[in-house]
Amino acid sequence: MVHQLRNLWILRPALWGLGHIRVFGFARMFLKNIRKTGWIYRHLYGRIEKMIALNPTQMRSLLPCLPVPESRYVVVPNGVDLERFHPKHRDATFRKAEFGAEEDTRVVGVVGRLDPQKGQLEFVEAAAELSREFENVRFILVGEETTGEPGYELKLQQRVRELGLDNVVKFLGHRNDIPKIMASLDIFVMPSYEEAFGNVILEAMASGQAVIATNAGGPRDIVSSGDWGYLVAPRSSQELAQAIRNYLSNSKLACAHARMAREVVEKKYGLPHVMSQIEALI
Repeated sequence: MVHQLRNLWILRPALWGLGHIRVFGFARMFLKNIRKTGWIYRHLYGRIEKMIALNPTQMRSLLPCLPVPESRYVVVPNGVDLERFHPKHRDATFRKAEFGAEEDTRVVGVVGRLDPQKGQLEFVEAAAELSREFENVRFILVGEETTGEPGYELKLQQRVRELGLDNVVKFLGHRNDIPKIMASLDIFVMPSYEEAFGNVILEAMASGQAVIATNAGGPRDIVSSGDWGYLVAPRSSQELAQAIRNYLSNSKLACAHARMAREVVEKKYGLPHVMSQIEALI
């Protein structure tokens, strides 16, 4: 099983004369403006019996880029540990200590590395709009900057100060207690400009959260907008604010979507279920 397709350059010659060995490739990203169609690529990819994509959207992006016929593609999503990410980890004491959240405070959070492509700036802009309408709401940013690309966290902090959100938006940095953080939120947001999949969406759904994600790439294959979450346009703080507003103004809706999200994850994305799909190919 090849998880880094570049390793085919090593694997292909190593398999010379070993025709009985089956090769499965795992594709974990989008490919754009790439055409690996020459004879050398046809040779490299020729031994792949099955190419496993994360979702139909990603698979469609790969078809014109790789010399693998559509008949060899299989869609198998990533999975989530349903015990590690579970609503039972919600902790009121933790919420107060880490989020500054009292019993009647609602917490909206983003979890992921701080990077312009991850859409945290739009999240801050949405927080500014919503903080004028709703009392007792906190907006949480969890994560650190992309390695080797400093400056974005400072930009976000400056924008928070400009908007007068110092008491509303909180930066938690890198954390090792993500399951407890996820379960202790009230609304989870993934505002990325594009994601091949979006593991954090599954983690939030499994943790019993109402989920808002951008309608760009893999999230559209996970979230059924209006049924167990919302999909919004990337780069739009207005749409993001409206989706969050829907939940803040209707707690029953947020709870109903959160329950449905957990049910969907249990049915489709639990690790045993995902592993059984891979094992069925062997």
